Amino acid sequence: MNKPAEQTERRLPSPLIALTPGTLQRSRAGATDAVIAIMERAAHAAVAGGVRSLMVREPALEDGAFLELALRLRAILEGAWGANGAWLAVHDRLHLARAAGAHAVHLGGASLELEPARLVVGHSVAVGASSHAGDVPGDFVGVDYLLHAPVFEPTSKPLHGRDTLGWDGAESFAAESFAAESSGAESSGAMAGIPVYGLGGITIPSLAEAVAQDREHGGPRRLRGVALIGGLWGSDATPIDGMSRALTDTRAIHARAEELTSICLDAFGSPEAQPDPQPDATTGGPLG
Repeated sequence: MNKPAEQTERRLPSPLIALTPGTLQRSRAGATDAVIAIMERAAHAAVAGGVRSLMVREPALEDGAFLELALRLRAILEGAWGANGAWLAVHDRLHLARAAGAHAVHLGGASLELEPARLVVGHSVAVGASSHAGDVPGDFVGVDYLLHAPVFEPTSKPLHGRDTLGWDGAESFAAESFAAESSGAESSGAMAGIPVYGLGGITIPSLAEAVAQDREHGGPRRLRGVALIGGLWGSDATPIDGMSRALTDTRAIHARAEELTSICLDAFGSPEAQPDPQPDATTGGPLG
């Protein structure tokens, strides 16, 4: 594939972020081509259903296979939404971000801290992080967005002793993030608050119920959107040669993507209505 053009500004994800399953690995024959091809078909179905933002999170894949997958997913996104409407992130593999043409990197538990991460990926690539119960927004000053988890009990992995936040808990954290930076933003011209997306156990029923209850309560919504894994790709984790069986059901993936996109459009608005890319805090203007 052609080398992607240099990114010129930090781009935020749309209100619906799809993380890849995180379970891809070599097939029994030791190859990754077939596994990547099936993930590619699943991504085609999701993007055709309205998904604009994908995050590649596959810890078991070697760098070469990970990069190939990222390049293919970027091509799918840009083919559907254009270079300006797509958003691709890589999880943890900071050294692959530029080669993949990623718009963002997401820091994992073993990743670099924010400042050295910026040195690796440059100032034009957004840097995201994960937050959990007990964290405060002030611990994440400088990141471009947060995935706050787990909102509900995850469908893709055990909780390992963590408490779920609930929709209200996620909204409260997002509101706290907004309030924590509002006063500083007023004087600097920067956007108020770190954009927060809910993650963990987000499915069509749980999201629809939460949005309906939220609407009944009224008041401003502070969550920017949601991120999900099993709620899009499916929860059938039966392994078949390097992947889960659910990934082969592209019709179901497409149908879930359409419904999730519709709910997010109703709850969070159109992707085109989202705020502009993040400015550099040191200059107050877009990064070049």
